Amino acid sequence: MQKRQLNLDYYISWRQSDKTLTVEWNGGDPAVVTISPNSHDAQSMYLSPDQPELEILKGTWYTIETLGRTSTISFFPKDFVEEIAEKNWRPSPRKIIN
Repeated sequence: MQKRQLNLDYYISWRQSDKTLTVEWNGGDPAVVTISPNSHDAQSMYLSPDQPELEILKGTWYTIETLGRTSTISFFPKDFVEEIAEKNWRPSPRKIIN
C-alpha cells in the first residue's frame, strides 16, 4: 500500500500507471478522481465514505485532488511506475474532420 495525503497545495497531477491500480479513500474530505482512457474522453468520480475505492486500469490517465482541506488515499499495489504528463496537459476534444 502506498498512502498519500492530499491538501490545498498537493494534488496528484495527470499521470498513468504501468499497472491497474485500486485507489482507496482512507479519511478526511471527499476527493475527486478524473480518468481519461484515451486522452480525449474524461470522467470524474468521487472517493468518499459512500464510494471508498475504485479501479484505474493500466495505461489510463488520471488525476486526483481533495474537495476540501485534506484527503488521505491509498494505492494498491504499492509498487508501480508512473508516467507523469507534461505540466499543462489535459484531455483534449477530438478534432472534427470534415
